[in-house]
Amino acid sequence: MKISIGLCAYNEVRNIGNILINLLNQPLLSHQELLEIIVVCSGCTDGTDDIVKGFQEKDARVKLINQVYRQGKSRAQNIILQEAKGDVIAFLSADTYPAKGSIAILVNAIKGDVCGVNGKVIPLNESRGLVNRVSHFIWEFHNRTMMYENERGKLAHLTGEMFAIKSEVISEVPSNVINDDAYMAMMIHSKGCKLQYVSQAVCFNFGPCSIRDYLNQRRRVLFGHRQLARLLGRPPRVFRSMVFSQPRDAIYIFFGRLKQLRLRNLMIMGPAIVLEITAGLLALWDSRWKRIDQHILWDHIDSTKTLPKKEDTVE
Repeated sequence: MKISIGLCAYNEVRNIGNILINLLNQPLLSHQELLEIIVVCSGCTDGTDDIVKGFQEKDARVKLINQVYRQGKSRAQNIILQEAKGDVIAFLSADTYPAKGSIAILVNAIKGDVCGVNGKVIPLNESRGLVNRVSHFIWEFHNRTMMYENERGKLAHLTGEMFAIKSEVISEVPSNVINDDAYMAMMIHSKGCKLQYVSQAVCFNFGPCSIRDYLNQRRRVLFGHRQLARLLGRPPRVFRSMVFSQPRDAIYIFFGRLKQLRLRNLMIMGPAIVLEITAGLLALWDSRWKRIDQHILWDHIDSTKTLPKKEDTVE
């Protein structure tokens, strides 16, 4: 099985070197081969492309593609879809760090009618501070939702931090789509193919650390969900949409998560709900006034770009 890895990068000088070292040294199974790592640098002004070029000169598997101007993530993803030569394409955000062995586990799950696979996302935020704790809460909630849907054979969503697809199932993403990962998942599912969540494949990231950064990030994601609902006639199958379409499943997931929380963590639920409602209202405002340009070329969420190097292994 030949593997292509795709990274979209815009001013990721703080992490691009770490993730490339990580990916080039990921252990693979005997039947797997890392064919290439395609890095699309979109209008970078901080030297990200120079770092990638240095890796390219030392290892032919690293392939730098420069976009002179930033044109949005979906256009960058389309370059990867067009250029990738592998049987499987693994997509990762450039501000993440996969645990050792995770790429092999992720790719190995793609077989038969399983055409898309998700990994588990673990934020590295400190355990103190309101927004740090909300970031943990939201990601844990997201992971539980994915696991629940996977166990029932209903999974229809992919998470952009780390996922993999069979290369032939998706050839292009509409250039103005905000949530390219969710779009790919919905298209794969609509073709009768299966999606799978593999919790053993772990990807570390750094969630927003300030209220402003949190709202900006979630506002963009929720705007993207609304956009897909208009484009495809239904929203992505995430917890928020399940509240209305499958309320019994949503209640089960919600109370199942509450049972796992300690009393002090229960106090985070209130602020988390308030922040989600606020982000939802902002996304509704943007949708009403068709403010799509600000989400295609969004501002950096600076507090998510200080990812420490993580050497955790996956058993």
